[in-house]
Amino acid sequence: MSHPKKRLQAAGLWAKKAWGQNFLHDQGTQDKIVQATISGLEGHPVLEIGAGLGDLTAALLRQRERVTAIERDRDLVPLLQERFSHASGFEVLETNALTYTLPEEETPWVVVGNLPYHISSRILFHLLAQRQRWVRAVFMFQKEVAQRVAATEPSSVHWSGLSAQVSRVCHVRWVGEVSPGCFHPPPKVDSAVVALSPRAEVDGIEDSQFAQMVRIVFAERRKTLRNNLKKGGVGSLERIDGVLSELGIDPRLRGERLTVNQLRSLTKALILN
Repeated sequence: MSHPKKRLQAAGLWAKKAWGQNFLHDQGTQDKIVQATISGLEGHPVLEIGAGLGDLTAALLRQRERVTAIERDRDLVPLLQERFSHASGFEVLETNALTYTLPEEETPWVVVGNLPYHISSRILFHLLAQRQRWVRAVFMFQKEVAQRVAATEPSSVHWSGLSAQVSRVCHVRWVGEVSPGCFHPPPKVDSAVVALSPRAEVDGIEDSQFAQMVRIVFAERRKTLRNNLKKGGVGSLERIDGVLSELGIDPRLRGERLTVNQLRSLTKALILN
């Protein structure tokens, strides 16, 4: 298959910078992503977010019969339909990943995508809200975002509010880094791939409630946990001090030093009650 630039030119198209289009063309990276996506999982339908010119799609179809691709760019949809017209298990949907709802299936989906970096976190949270419908998701992010997604403890220099929200609901595995030269056009940043699998545990907390606590705790990193909680409006100082004492959490800590379990406990004590 020719270079993405030549195929785009042949179709009278170009990469849309405003849409964050960077087409992955390195076959070794594609194969690594496919294996991270399907390894150990048989019979699961595959959803690809942002199929682009279909190079990763082709690698997926070599391994799995049923692949559904969603592609927002209406100029690329006909190219995908033509390229995979022979594949009976392939379907492309012209739609936006930020509004797409995964259909319910007897066998949960596996999801994969080279996400547009400027909206990657929004797509991630949209999919996390549907995690009961998929068993694994493998995503390409800007490297710095991937590092935050993959951080599982506050001891990591990459630990953040994003880390806490992802770690609460998913096991995360680092798949690998991807250099700019693997894309057309090359992005100005390094990239990385991570694999997520939903946790089976249920903690009785709504995602929105946990997110509220995370926003409060991480709001001002130079302030103590006690001051952030006070400013967050989750109760009087007397109540906040009582909860922190009961949970054995030092009120002088910075919020970013809290573990997921401590954030869970604070959410239950100050938001649920």
